[in-house]
Amino acid sequence: MSGVYENPLKVFVETVQNCFDAHTAAVFVNTGHDTLKLLAYSSLSDKIISEAFIKSGQGLVGWCFRHKKFIHATDFSRDTRTLGLYKTDVGIKSFMAAPIGSAKGVIMVDSKGQYAFSEKKQGQFKSFANLSENLVDAFFHEQRLGYLNRFLENYFLLKGPPSRILEALLNITDLEIALMIRLRGHHIGVEYSLPQGILRINEALYRDVRAFGAWLFKHKKPVVTNRFKALTRLEHLKGLGPTLLGLLTEPDADGINAWVLSGKKHLLGWPKGLEQVLCDVIKVFE
Repeated sequence: MSGVYENPLKVFVETVQNCFDAHTAAVFVNTGHDTLKLLAYSSLSDKIISEAFIKSGQGLVGWCFRHKKFIHATDFSRDTRTLGLYKTDVGIKSFMAAPIGSAKGVIMVDSKGQYAFSEKKQGQFKSFANLSENLVDAFFHEQRLGYLNRFLENYFLLKGPPSRILEALLNITDLEIALMIRLRGHHIGVEYSLPQGILRINEALYRDVRAFGAWLFKHKKPVVTNRFKALTRLEHLKGLGPTLLGLLTEPDADGINAWVLSGKKHLLGWPKGLEQVLCDVIKVFE
């Protein structure tokens, strides 16, 4: 099975899997928060966690990333789940991983056969790791261009009624939920939401949006993060995330507006500073 993203990396990992007669070949990328995300894989297994995340230092993949060193296990005898990308133990016996660039990610292959990767194959694998850096760079470049293009396409929709602004923000980010909240004095209220009525069917969302809004109004800065609980220390929040975008716009005589977007999509390749540009561009009028 192959998956995660339809891009040249998919073809690349299929080629790596075939070249090394591997059970699984996979590329993980650095999310920027000491965490790796599975970006592309090709596997004979149907037990892959397609949205796998591995912390720096966690398991063999995380070790390879933290120490920036090639790793080769010829007689792997642990439960396969310790690798971080399998749902169950599938009997892996050999494993190789190499860092991608200085801190861009990790490429790995494994096998159900013992001593499956000779010294010659290890050298070849390191060459594939060097090649993968170019493909990872290209992927992130494409992602950044996508966000910027959608921003330009929706630029004029960011000025107008709140419902239109929320729709534009969802178009740009491809997240699932967008809300406008307002601080009047010491009271935080949710003014608009997309999808409409989402607060009626998700009680936790209303509570958590107000809690995150309080954090935004206190710190007075936009935030885009895939680990908002750790960032805000609001570990109890359950209605939001895991990805969260929070924007603030200039106060007016009636209060301060904040815009909260939430969803499951990981904002890989988010252009640096785009969240502040959105804050500067958004203008509400009926």
